[in-house]
Amino acid sequence: MPPPSDDTAGADPSPAATARFADALRAADRVTAESAARQLLSTGTTLLELYELLTDTMQDVGRCWERGEMSVADEHQATAAAAYVVDRLRGAPPPAGRGTVVLTSLEGERHTLGLAVLAHLFEAAHFRAVDAGDLPIDEIVGLANRQPSLRAVLVSAHLPVDLSRMRAAVRTLRQEVPDATVVVGGPAVTSSGHHRYGAHGALLTARDALAFVGTRSSPLTDREQQVLAGLAEGLSNVEIAQRMGLAPSTVKDYVESILGKLGASTRTGAVSMAFRSGLLR
Repeated sequence: MPPPSDDTAGADPSPAATARFADALRAADRVTAESAARQLLSTGTTLLELYELLTDTMQDVGRCWERGEMSVADEHQATAAAAYVVDRLRGAPPPAGRGTVVLTSLEGERHTLGLAVLAHLFEAAHFRAVDAGDLPIDEIVGLANRQPSLRAVLVSAHLPVDLSRMRAAVRTLRQEVPDATVVVGGPAVTSSGHHRYGAHGALLTARDALAFVGTRSSPLTDREQQVLAGLAEGLSNVEIAQRMGLAPSTVKDYVESILGKLGASTRTGAVSMAFRSGLLR
């Protein structure tokens, strides 16, 4: 079976297919939920769209629990089924040419499903994703500083945010890991802006996080990005060289660098990967 799509726009899934997936999650039917997820992906639903459906369903499960329509055990089983689906779909990641993203939450959060979803989405976008779970801030800093080509640290919050604690954590990250983009997000984060937390960005959804980190984390230099645009237009090395005022041999070197950074073996493959990962739009 082909790997899940990582495009950001796909076909509209049928109501019956989405209902089958959502109902299976609510019923904690792991086998049916995985089967329905794969069916959705095979018929044009993107990985991002699938996970948005999963997130919406789990939020509905939480509301049912709050209204007394589901027991704690039922809610836990539904969450476990969702985590199972994510784990089954995730598999081995594709080549990571865009650097590392650390995904974490502050100590005591315990809500790790969202981190697993984000990890898979970032891997599909050709990042190396480190799902760290909830950790004390000093351990988050230590982990982040050990990562190669670190691009971002995302701090997720599902529980009500202690503003002073989050600000202190973000301040520490920005001081101790200065080259990384620090983002806070999740259901408990307000949309009042990143200045409230002192982060580079405050985002509510996975879609926002992918777009924000992606725009700040291109592995390509400005020159390589220009060459890549030429490749996307189907131009030859000579034509790109003429456009950019470079020698064809220099363009050839840029093309080889682009292929290496994107983990592609051909020019066409590099362009396809660049579109999927957001480097080209």
